[in-house]
Amino acid sequence: MGKKARFALIAAGVATVLVTVLRIVLMPQLQDSRTGDFALGFGIIGLMVVCIAAFAALAYANKTKPMPAMDGLPLRASAVTLMILGGTLLLEHLYDIFAYLAWHQTPSMQTSASGVDGLLLTGTIVFGLLAGVWALLQGYTWFTTERLCSGKYPLLALAFPLWMWMRLGRYVVSYASAVSVVETFYDYAMLVMALLFAMAFARYIAGQTNYQSPTVFWTALATVLCGVSSTCTRFVMYLVGETEAYRASQLARLTDLAVALFAAAVAVALVLSKKSIDESQESAPPASEGQNLLDELLPKE
Repeated sequence: MGKKARFALIAAGVATVLVTVLRIVLMPQLQDSRTGDFALGFGIIGLMVVCIAAFAALAYANKTKPMPAMDGLPLRASAVTLMILGGTLLLEHLYDIFAYLAWHQTPSMQTSASGVDGLLLTGTIVFGLLAGVWALLQGYTWFTTERLCSGKYPLLALAFPLWMWMRLGRYVVSYASAVSVVETFYDYAMLVMALLFAMAFARYIAGQTNYQSPTVFWTALATVLCGVSSTCTRFVMYLVGETEAYRASQLARLTDLAVALFAAAVAVALVLSKKSIDESQESAPPASEGQNLLDELLPKE
């Protein structure tokens, strides 16, 4: 990808730092002293909207044909962050299962595990665990073969966007009814951007046509902006004892930071890519030379 994409990448880094600092500094000041409710920081929202729009405009202005394929050292870095995401997903959702079985404790802001709430929570955990398995397998394959391997684990790859869909559904059904949407607007934006990135990335690694590359790139940058600012704000609010501000940002979890880290690695890898998807597939080694982890674990007849 060209100079516009590189500029977008640098701008995303600067914007992420700026938005994170502004949210940390201004969020406690947005609370009404009489009611305890939070008001929207329209300046911060405006800055985020402008940044995301700029990311998309620069990505599509830089649209390349055929689309770039992550390769070399950037691909291996993406593989490491993807395996970190996989491990985080597995640990977090296994803990959710343990917490419910041991103490009947549900994830933050969800008080019921029955009905639609329970169905969405179950779906979140199931698809989260499957997405964790996919992330570990896909990351291992990238790291060992050093090629994109489009089309690997096609069914498991769907678990990542489905996990985000379930989380968004939980937000609408459970979380938004417990905390004002005004207070959680930033976390809602984080879920939407992460979902768009997950869907675009699933199509990208499936080897879809070249219009997908700009979508993957700008949604990755938007995911970094929203994910890092939300998780860091929650962490700092906890440290400084801003309990109401912390409560209003409980939707952001460690997995969201892992998703943002992976999205950042993908964006960097796309900018630094040297091969197209077609060239990557043409130079791929025979299947026997590119054994993935699942092939090695399964017994041979």
